[in-house]
Amino acid sequence: MTADAYLVIRCEATDDTGNGVDGDCVAEASWPIRFEPHNHTELRRLIKEQRGWDRQRRDGRLVDLCPEHAAVPAP
Repeated sequence: MTADAYLVIRCEATDDTGNGVDGDCVAEASWPIRFEPHNHTELRRLIKEQRGWDRQRRDGRLVDLCPEHAAVPAP
């Protein structure tokens, strides 16, 4: 018996629309391949290239952003 890792990246932007949970965006990204990607770095590369996600510095820290929030300039 083997165990698979299911890697998920969540958008870390605040969501002012009221659709989020506790004021945060609820968007998540994963990749539907059993053994790839092997780590979160590879997952971030794939979702950036294929789905428009981005990683930006906001408030002095790196955050993962869904395509909707990645298009909005940092305050």
